[in-house]
Amino acid sequence: MRMGGNALKTVATHRLSAASYLQLAAQVMDTLQSESGFRVELVRSFGAKADFGDMDVIADRSTLPADVPALMSHLFNPHEVVSNGNVLSFDVAAFQVDLVCVPASEYDTARDYFAFNDLGNLMGRTAHRMGFTYGHNGLRYKVRDGDYLVADLTVTTEMPAAFAFLGYDYRRFDQGFHTLEEVFAFAASSAHFNPAAYPLESRGHRDRVRDQKRQNYRLFLEWLQTAGVAAGASADLQREHHLQRALKQFPAFAEALSQSQEALAGARRRKQLFNGQIVAELTGLEGRELGQLMRELHDAYPGGRAAFVSWLDQLQDHDLTPLHAYIEQVAADLDLQESKCHP
Repeated sequence: MRMGGNALKTVATHRLSAASYLQLAAQVMDTLQSESGFRVELVRSFGAKADFGDMDVIADRSTLPADVPALMSHLFNPHEVVSNGNVLSFDVAAFQVDLVCVPASEYDTARDYFAFNDLGNLMGRTAHRMGFTYGHNGLRYKVRDGDYLVADLTVTTEMPAAFAFLGYDYRRFDQGFHTLEEVFAFAASSAHFNPAAYPLESRGHRDRVRDQKRQNYRLFLEWLQTAGVAAGASADLQREHHLQRALKQFPAFAEALSQSQEALAGARRRKQLFNGQIVAELTGLEGRELGQLMRELHDAYPGGRAAFVSWLDQLQDHDLTPLHAYIEQVAADLDLQESKCHP
């Protein structure tokens, strides 16, 4: 999820001094909170921030009506409203407001992740080195099979626990920061922090393009060099070490990972028993006709695809005769095998 950026194209907006921003923010929040039941919160900034280019507001989507753009038009009478995923951007007094709509379950995590400019993004680099992801939906772990994403699992949505796991002091974070340098120092305060994770040349293309546009990210790189920040004491611990820590600290995550790994093992076994190469060898089919048969083998089984998968799981590795007979029978029923072998 990304904030609005320069989302408004037909309205000329401007930056505001901190004093003017706080005055407008109070008006915007009063208007939003005057609507009964709305759960909204202004994203926190560091105290000495001199000016602002936009205003970010977190909103619990479950407390808003179905047509949020219509509501914002009614409340603020903007000249332009732009919807980009979960972010709704509109103008108030020639200033861009971004309403970030999140599920109720992600309200607290998004509130903390988006606070203090790029801090969440900077902390996310530490999480990545440890083998996890940290974002608006908390601390997570991706299960992969090669390049294929098998599962995206929640480790925890309790932010104090997520901070502690990543090596950060949540109480210090909650106190807020006065300067951007304090934000940077906090990002580098984890024992797992390694400055080598941040140079743009070491990043993937998508992340490099994104972060090189972010002024605060570039300032952080300069700060790392100027301050001579060294890697933390635990920066070289392997990802497997952190995974084992997570499994011990977060039982629900451990159970979810176990289930995902079992499902992955089952999928790998099914792929060994039943794949296009095996079907091609049994039937002589290839190309479009092979694809047609593969689909039919799933659909024609009594009970459909789910029942077919369940049947594959019950087969014994040493006796695949029933599967091969089924493949040949379906091919014959479709008249594909015969037409291919006897033109």
